[in-house]
Amino acid sequence: MSLRESARRYFDHYGFNVVPVKGKQPLVGWKTCQTEKQSPEAFEGLPWAEADGFALIAGTQTVQGLFLGCVDFDVKSQSLEAQAKGREALKHVRITQAEQTPSGGQHWVYFSEKRPKSVSAYLGVAALELLGENKLVIMAPSRGYIRLNDNAPTEVLDLEALFYNALRSVGVRVEEKRAPRSSTVNRLPRNFQDLDQAEEEKIIQWLSRYWVRGFRDRLTMSFLGYAVKSGISEPSAYRIIDAVTLRCGDEEREARLAQVSYHYCKLDQAQRFIGSSGLREVIKAIHGAT
Repeated sequence: MSLRESARRYFDHYGFNVVPVKGKQPLVGWKTCQTEKQSPEAFEGLPWAEADGFALIAGTQTVQGLFLGCVDFDVKSQSLEAQAKGREALKHVRITQAEQTPSGGQHWVYFSEKRPKSVSAYLGVAALELLGENKLVIMAPSRGYIRLNDNAPTEVLDLEALFYNALRSVGVRVEEKRAPRSSTVNRLPRNFQDLDQAEEEKIIQWLSRYWVRGFRDRLTMSFLGYAVKSGISEPSAYRIIDAVTLRCGDEEREARLAQVSYHYCKLDQAQRFIGSSGLREVIKAIHGAT
């Protein structure tokens, strides 16, 4: 498939604007492409004869309503220690469309329900960058870019949360920027507290009893709603979900862990979370199904 034909698939199927490149340099101004949709005539009129590649704009929306984002594993200018940490971190993100870059690095491409921001603060630590808003993502078969699998981009709830959780999983200390909290947060606990090890273990054992297929999503969301409303800290909630999903062999472990950050980022909406009542309902439903 030619370069233009490959680009046309993203244009037609997902509704993405396309930016032709030569090397890594855009051949057209692309800032307006972040807010204005390319017409078919504009796509055909791009300087394809000069291009040896094309890029999509991260953070832009598909016609299905999802946002493009990319985890970029960089081996060109990062230390061997950072590269090793990055390879380990990639084991903790969901399998998705993967492409090799000219330097031997990798692009892991996702569709996120939440628009991802760009994060480059951890390149020197783990050789990983999140390409989100206002970043170009050069795609195969651009010159030097090779598809590593036949996967389509995996759909995730929150790509930023997935990225941060992967870093945490390999011991990287991360700081996420939180959205401003509304006045409704005043009705939540003022201080979130870590549970001690015995308290966490008690909850882990209780959740593990009910961690059955078909109910895990509801159980995760209900527990996290309960945790937020009860003043349980995010690190404690993360450790609990981490332990439960490991013990129960949950194939969607990373998705459950991503929910932790999502709930604690949404404190301005926490009054709408279903907490203890949701837990009672899901446990009742589990008993009714068994």
